[in-house]
Amino acid sequence: MLDIFKIGMVILIVGVAAATIPFKDEVVLTDYEIQASDWNVSWYYIPVEPTEEGFTGTFIGNSTFPPVFRGDWGVEGIFEEWMYSTVGFIARADIEMPIDGYVKFEILSGDGARLYIDGELVIDIWETRWDLQEVGSGSASIKLNTGKHRLELWWYQWRGWAIVEFTMDRKVMVFEKKPEPVIGLGVACLGVVLMVIAKLKVRKSNKA
Repeated sequence: MLDIFKIGMVILIVGVAAATIPFKDEVVLTDYEIQASDWNVSWYYIPVEPTEEGFTGTFIGNSTFPPVFRGDWGVEGIFEEWMYSTVGFIARADIEMPIDGYVKFEILSGDGARLYIDGELVIDIWETRWDLQEVGSGSASIKLNTGKHRLELWWYQWRGWAIVEFTMDRKVMVFEKKPEPVIGLGVACLGVVLMVIAKLKVRKSNKA
């Protein structure tokens, strides 16, 4: 009986600790906002299907995108000269991190796209999709230190639906340690039940 009581007490202590002591890492969205510039976009006409190494083409011109953007040009062609949108761009932007933390980036593309941060490839969906309605997507949560970081987005459309989308968190995410109150209280209740059972059995045996 004493062993059951001791086991119950240990379980009770473990449950209370789990319910009150922070130990589990949890992603928390902070109030710290990320500053992001517009994208400077350089457009290219692509006469040859891109390879894993990238694309080569003729420079068309420059434009800008807002920090978070979506372009959906359908199958009519972005530029009238090339109906099937055999074009691509290289876009660059800067973001400023107010604190160390994590940022989630997402891209969507009718054909290929790659996102680099400070020269490192972080999202890679670089492929030609022959289904006219098919799109690819990718995402990554990246840890970035305080300060400025350079984003570079490569995109191309070889045929079919010309679409591209870029989104990112505008607030920094961090990991915080938090307790598990629900699980902890459940474990603690189990410990209490075992202790009560042990006491009842002791009383019953004493009466006998």
